[in-house]
Amino acid sequence: MSRFTPSSWGWTLHVPRLDQLTLALLLTATILAGAAAWWVLSLQRDQGVYAACGSALLDGTAPYQHCWDTKGPLTHYIYAFAELVFGARLWGPYVLNALIAAATAIALFALALTMV
Repeated sequence: MSRFTPSSWGWTLHVPRLDQLTLALLLTATILAGAAAWWVLSLQRDQGVYAACGSALLDGTAPYQHCWDTKGPLTHYIYAFAELVFGARLWGPYVLNALIAAATAIALFALALTMV
């Protein structure tokens, strides 16, 4: 159970480690559940280009050699990573995006705990 204690500048919120883990897992599950509705949709035009360039990278081509896009190469490497982990499936980039969103939310939650 969390508790408030006085600190030198105000009040501090102490959340035990188990509660932090529970909140992180709940946050991750909520984000994945909310994103699951998008996993059945096909990739949009830009996402298709990113996925095609990611596949070209996995085939061994250099960035911008056989697939060109105005985005930086990190976008294509992220889509290549999604294909590497989940296979050539339409929902792979969506799942990776949801996991990154969950990790970001957990990091922001941890940062907020240090500020309270």
